[in-house]
Amino acid sequence: MTAAIDRRSFLVSLPALVAAQRLIAQGGAPQIRVNGLSQLTLTVSDPKRSIDFYQGLLGMPVQARQGQTTLLRIGAGPKFLAIVPAGPGERPSISRFGMGVEQFNVDAVLKTLAAHGVTLMDAADSPNPTPAPNKVRVVTRGNTREVFVGDPAGIVFQLHDVSYCGGSGALGNMCQAEPSPTKGVFVSKDMSHFTISANSATFYQEVFGLGVRAMQGATPGYGVGASTVHFLMFTGGGGGAGGGAGGRGGAALAGGAGATAGGGGAAGASAAAGAPAGRGAGGNADAAPGGAGGAGAAGGGRGGA
Repeated sequence: MTAAIDRRSFLVSLPALVAAQRLIAQGGAPQIRVNGLSQLTLTVSDPKRSIDFYQGLLGMPVQARQGQTTLLRIGAGPKFLAIVPAGPGERPSISRFGMGVEQFNVDAVLKTLAAHGVTLMDAADSPNPTPAPNKVRVVTRGNTREVFVGDPAGIVFQLHDVSYCGGSGALGNMCQAEPSPTKGVFVSKDMSHFTISANSATFYQEVFGLGVRAMQGATPGYGVGASTVHFLMFTGGGGGAGGGAGGRGGAALAGGAGATAGGGGAAGASAAAGAPAGRGAGGNADAAPGGAGGAGAAGGGRGGA
């Protein structure tokens, strides 16, 4: 007797079936175990204005500094929102996101990525510090080796240890926080998701073993790590960075009501953009202070994107 399958169940199963077929074809390539989303980087036109905005809204302390980049702590850390000044001619955008890797080891990560066709990009290959699609670049900052990956659509993400806070040390996990000058209207608690407008879901399934956690209409949300909060969504469209079209990314910060906000509920701040043209893909975002994308907050109920 054959059991019936409804349309929703069928749609959920499709991405997993495609990933399984490709994994078999690759001979069962190893996967990288991630425990969740870890960071979001915004390239902005006015860093001070953006920092003041997010600290005023969410009371985020400075977790670390990397040259001109300021890392604002999300919740209790080590997750963070990084604010990067835009270069000449560079548009404000979401530059990248990050994921924490369990038992992080740079060489092991590179080996696994190579098994999936993501090869090392030599610094001499290109003056552009951003990795090209299906390329990985290792940058040494002090004694911290940092791994940046370009997915098939040119969306850039960083892989690092789960304890990484953007500071010093071999794992980048030594940080000295600077308190926020303001308490904030809301209190940031965690990251929630990142949306990519590109057809690269299979890549993340194969490399990281992400499974479908929930559906929004016909669009799957792929769970990242054991957290029930973190997920990636892929809305299709967008071209590779080399073609100049680029994908679009969106992300949200989940927060709880602060001391000055009435009622319970949550607040969110969101932005949508692709990696900037100077970093591998076209995109734009210029709604929030500093050109860091849209931002919203709700005193009751729920806000965000």
